[in-house]
Amino acid sequence: MGRTTIILMIITILSKVLGFVRESAMAAFVGAGELKSVYTTAITVPTFLSGIVISGIVSGYIPIFNKVKNEEGEEKAQVFTNNLLNILMIFGFVAFTISFIFARPISKAFSPGLRGDALSLAANFTRIMGLTIFTFLYSSVIRGYLNIKGNFVVPIASGVILNIIVIITLMF
Repeated sequence: MGRTTIILMIITILSKVLGFVRESAMAAFVGAGELKSVYTTAITVPTFLSGIVISGIVSGYIPIFNKVKNEEGEEKAQVFTNNLLNILMIFGFVAFTISFIFARPISKAFSPGLRGDALSLAANFTRIMGLTIFTFLYSSVIRGYLNIKGNFVVPIASGVILNIIVIITLMF
C-alpha cells in the first residue's frame, strides 16, 4: 500500500506541475484575449453540463456497486454498472444535443463579453467540445470501477495525459 501511495503522490504532483505548464503555454501561445475566452467557454460548457451528474456518480457509484455486489453478487453489480453507463449515454446525448443546438446562447451566457466573430467561434468550438461530455461521464464511472478493482494509478494518471495533450496541441 505504501508504494501505491508514493506513486499516487508523484503522479498528482506531476499533474499539478503540468497543469501550471499548460496554463503558461496557454498564455504564451494563445494570450489572454478573446481567443482565450473562446477556448475557456468551449471547455467550460461540457464540463459544467456533465459535472452536474458526475458529482452524484463519484459519491454514489462505489457504495452502490459494493452493496449490489454483496447482496446480489458480482454479476448483478456488473449489470448495475452497464445500466448506469447506458443511462449516462442517454443523458450525454441529451446534454450534447442541447449544447449543440443552443451553442450560441450558451456561449454568450458563459462569456457575456464575446461578440461577433469571437462569439461565433466560441459557439462552433462549444459544439465540437460538446462531444467531451461523453468522455467526462464515462470516465467518472470507469475511475470508480478501477478503484473498486484496486487500480488507483490509471485513474489519476488521466490528468497528466490530458495536460500533455493540451500542451502539445497548443504548440502546434
